[in-house]
Amino acid sequence: MQRRGNIGEMLKNWILYLLFVFEIILVLRFFLRLVGANPDNTITNAIYSVTKPAITPLIGIFPTDFQARDPTFELFTLFAILIYPFIGFALIQLVQLLFPKPSARY
Repeated sequence: MQRRGNIGEMLKNWILYLLFVFEIILVLRFFLRLVGANPDNTITNAIYSVTKPAITPLIGIFPTDFQARDPTFELFTLFAILIYPFIGFALIQLVQLLFPKPSARY
């Protein structure tokens, strides 16, 4: 049963790592849009492309009226930065339920 606890810890660590990296990328997107970064730039375009699938479901939540090159306060990106950690921590709770830590025997 020791192995199940190790798998759970490994999955938990991977979820935390991916969540951390994804949050950094979302924050980068938020600031790039805020300063009106050039979307034709390779790095900016890569960040926009990576985050687009996660942002797309949230775009209609708040009213937006912007052009691709205009500095924009993307409220839906800020919302994503706040929402996705809850989803990540819910996944961690699920992993901990499916792969409980082995109890210590005395």
